[in-house]
Amino acid sequence: MDRLDAEERQVFEQLYRYARRNPDWGRFSSRFWNSVRELYLRRGMKPDEIVDQSLYRIGQDLDGRLALAQGHVRTPDYVDELQALLRDRKISRYKLAKRTGVSQDLLSHVFRRRKNLSLASLTRLVDALGYRISFKRKVGAAPIEEAVVDEPRDSKLSA
Repeated sequence: MDRLDAEERQVFEQLYRYARRNPDWGRFSSRFWNSVRELYLRRGMKPDEIVDQSLYRIGQDLDGRLALAQGHVRTPDYVDELQALLRDRKISRYKLAKRTGVSQDLLSHVFRRRKNLSLASLTRLVDALGYRISFKRKVGAAPIEEAVVDEPRDSKLSA
């Protein structure tokens, strides 16, 4: 926010107030893009330069949060990650199935989100692609509190 000049801050504040009213996502997207574009076009920027500006990125974040909150998009899951790996590595589902022993039928159901993989099957798949599974802490998630258990005292040792 410190990077924004006074005019950019004013546009941000207008967008933020509007977003807090939970408007229709499509309307917010239009308002966001039009407001930001208008500001920067007045300053002589080209559209491909506008998308590099902090205000644009902040507006894009607000836009994404509204879309998620209203159910227009979902957060990526392991199926999305797996599909991206296959696409990036240019490996077919058929080849992956043959290499790992996971059936093509199961892969088809998983990619259509009709079934889920076991952890063992997912591990075989990502291992064959040269990756491993890891855990990331969720942003804003509070972990389960650890219970504090007093160790039983052995009366013979504590004397």
